[in-house]
Amino acid sequence: MYPTAATSGAHQHNIYGTSANFSIFNVLDFGAVGDGKTDDFKAFQNALNAAATGGIVFVPPGQFAFLQNSTLTVPRGATLQGTYSTVPSHGVHDGSKPDVGSVLLPSGGRGSEDGCFIELSEDTTVAGLTIFYPDQLPQQVPQPYPWSLCLHGNNAAVTDIECLNCWNAVRAVAAARHYIARIQGQPINTGIYVDETYDIGRVEDVHWNPWYASDVTFMSWQLLHGRAFVFARTDWEYVLNTFAFGYAIGYHFIASKEGSCNGNFLGIG
Repeated sequence: MYPTAATSGAHQHNIYGTSANFSIFNVLDFGAVGDGKTDDFKAFQNALNAAATGGIVFVPPGQFAFLQNSTLTVPRGATLQGTYSTVPSHGVHDGSKPDVGSVLLPSGGRGSEDGCFIELSEDTTVAGLTIFYPDQLPQQVPQPYPWSLCLHGNNAAVTDIECLNCWNAVRAVAAARHYIARIQGQPINTGIYVDETYDIGRVEDVHWNPWYASDVTFMSWQLLHGRAFVFARTDWEYVLNTFAFGYAIGYHFIASKEGSCNGNFLGIG
């Protein structure tokens, strides 16, 4: 798919492509291991920094652990890209980990929903990944974690992502023209939250369902308090073909200090 790798830079990482201004960086070349045990945060962040202003950070198949409570920041113009070109699905009701494709395993921040695992700024994309919390067990009371994906700035995008057992999945605040598409999984507390969006955002083909856990101990919080989609101030949001099952509230329209929502909602379930 790509031209032969050339070696460049102090990290001896691979740069793929025909132009120095458009490159693909493999996280393995920055020291990521993907064995489900080694902390790969530093390797991922170094690869993302190398891709700033226009590059793709490629995440090959593997289980990439993130042990500390730190935020992966995707710089402007960069893309964090896994192996999937469509949203993946994993049946892991027995408590096992997803074992195919690009899997990110955050465990830091347990007990608090403050902060974010991956933060997207202006003109950034995260795509083709599974996010799975290995310490969130399917037959125990679920615990809070920081948001999985936080969007801010113009034209941030999240596509083809499986948020399998996250506490809060996607937060788009001050994220004009955001694009959230082809997302599946089982967020426990909040699926998608939108606020302070003053130019048209889009949410398409998002499906929340209890694929990860249906045990009553695990599901009690979700059934009593969980909200699949929450819309505060957003100006003419486009929401198409979305679905939620097993939540206290499917679509929650609220007023924040910035105001409330108006938009176009089609195919909601």
